[in-house]
Formats: sequence, C-alpha cells, structure tokens
Amino acid sequence: MKSSTSVLLTALAISSVVDFADAHGRLISPPHRGYIGKLPKYAVQLTANHKGYFQFGLCKLNGKHDKETNECFQTLVQPNGDKQWQVPPGNEVFTIQSVLPAGVTCEGDSHCVLRWHYVGWNNPGVDINGQEQFWNCADVYISNTCGSNPAPSSATPSTSPRTTSAVPTSTKAPSTPPRTTTATSPPISTRSPSTNTPVNPTQAPAPGQCGSCANCYYAPNDSCFVGWTASQCATVPLFKWCGAAAVKVPSRVSAEVSTELVSLHGQCGGRYYTGPTHCHDDARCVALDEYFSECVAKSAL
Repeated sequence: MKSSTSVLLTALAISSVVDFADAHGRLISPPHRGYIGKLPKYAVQLTANHKGYFQFGLCKLNGKHDKETNECFQTLVQPNGDKQWQVPPGNEVFTIQSVLPAGVTCEGDSHCVLRWHYVGWNNPGVDINGQEQFWNCADVYISNTCGSNPAPSSATPSTSPRTTSAVPTSTKAPSTPPRTTTATSPPISTRSPSTNTPVNPTQAPAPGQCGSCANCYYAPNDSCFVGWTASQCATVPLFKWCGAAAVKVPSRVSAEVSTELVSLHGQCGGRYYTGPTHCHDDARCVALDEYFSECVAKSAL
C-alpha cells in the first residue's frame, strides 16, 4: 500500500461469541478520524487479561450489502512478519502495528471489515478450541487519496507563501514537488507555518497537545473521538480530554430523567442520546463508541 493510503473508520460494531467482549477487552482504534500511512496502529483496551495473543484480519466486501465470512478475512502481519501479537501482563491499552495488504482499497460501494481476534490462553492442557476467544469488528475505508482527511489545502497557499519566508515554494528546492507530495498531505503544517522542516504526516502531536482535536484525543496515533463527554473520555487513562465538543443533553431533559436508573447493559449515553444516564450502584457507564454507552457491571471491569 502506498504511503499516501488513508484509513478512515466509519462505524464500530461490537460482537462476542463466548462472552461479553467489552467486559474483557475491545478494539478502540482505528478512530473515527482518519490517519495516513501503510502501517496503521490499532489500540486495544484490555480489561481482563487472559494471556494468549491478538490477531487482526481484513475482509474486503465489494457490495454495500455483502456480508463477511470467516474465509474472507486475510490475516494481517506485523512489520516483523509475525501474525500473532503475544499479550503481555496487565490490563491497559495496548498499541499494535500491522501492514495493510498491498493494492487493497475500499471505496465507493465496497468496504473493508477489520477484525480483532483475542485468543486467551489461561486454560492449561487444551488447544485453541478449549480457550476463551473474543472478537471485535470495525468497518474501515481505505483509499489511495487523502481527500477525506480534515484541513483544507487552500488555506496554506493563501496565508503562508506571501507572509512568511519559510513556507513559500520559491525558497524550497523544486517549485512543484512540495505541492504534490508534502504540502497537501500534512494538515498539521498550518499550525506551524514558520518552520522549515516539513511535518511528518504519521507523527502524533507532542504529549500534552491536542492537535486539531476538540474532543477525546488519543496521541499515539493522533486519533480524535467525536461526540464523547469528558467523563467518557476519562474512562481510558491514555485518552486526553481536549474540549467540550460532545453533544450535551438539554438541562430541561436532564432534570426530567435525572432520577431514572439504567438497567445492566442498557444505554446510558452516546452522541444524540437524550435518555437517562445514571447506572445502578453496581454498574458503570462505559462508552463503546461515539453513539453508544452502556451500563457495565463493575465486577466485569
């Protein structure tokens, strides 16, 4: 896959076969915002460590109504060629890198399904069929163009070439390559027009910064989760709250539902959600994606 390949998560689907997957772990990245590069990073939040390993697979579906099958998934490999990522001790957010298959794009009516497969290995003396297994899937968009990334390219030539001496193409090497290679790809360049060194498109902002994110931010792969609340963002230690862009429930509605309690596994939040947000004392409201938060038993966290 070319270095200009962009991957954009369009929907997140949660599923489990043996047990409730979110009670043990979940795929939390790729994010809803896009990123560039042929070596995407995936973030997995593990809440119950069963040892074992992670595997990632990709299935391309040509039609928007096509359904994925197990045979469709192509196992993704890590940069070192390994297919299995061995899970270290601890319950935390793990970041894994893999290589996208060469030549695979998912545009138009076609789409790709990214699958996270967690095979636990804490049952001694049995093979894989006797171990706990968990799955998480996400629909992803893969393209050779970067047009879906935020940051208008017209803003750069209109402000920086005539007002600073560091950015104009006349002070660089050739006048055309910067416009076709580096000038249009890194949207972050508009934040620091006075620097001479081009910004690496895969480099995340320094710790403590939010980049262009105005909501819940994950720095390792420059991800921005849109529609989250500050409390939802705080449930993941590695996430950083960078603003107040989450949809808020009107105070009138809040007053009406503030005394209601949400049952276990019931919806307690999410983008555009205006229902009750308080779980029972033995549960906690956990964000599964930007549109759905669920009351999860504290004993399962």
